[in-house]
Amino acid sequence: MPSTHSASITFLTTYVLLASLYLPLHPLFPENIRQVALLVVVPYAAGVLWSRVSLGHHSWTQVIAGASYGIVFAVVWFEFWRSGLNAKLQLLEMDVIAWIDRYFM
Repeated sequence: MPSTHSASITFLTTYVLLASLYLPLHPLFPENIRQVALLVVVPYAAGVLWSRVSLGHHSWTQVIAGASYGIVFAVVWFEFWRSGLNAKLQLLEMDVIAWIDRYFM
């Protein structure tokens, strides 16, 4: 069974990496926050992956499978987000709320 810890931490790490590379930075953040985030998140993820094997909870095969799963889902979710999925879901949410207000309120 793939390691869910490995999947979770690689999802987070991959998403932070993609966001740091492709999303605009908020004006209140210092420019070096991207590098600081990566310097914190990547070693932390490596430590979690290593700990799963060293503590005997998983084999390297299971950790790699979980990490692969996390990377794939992070990339897919990031592309959904960049393609405007958030705006589309907000419109859908407003339609559902209007429908509920019309028929149930």
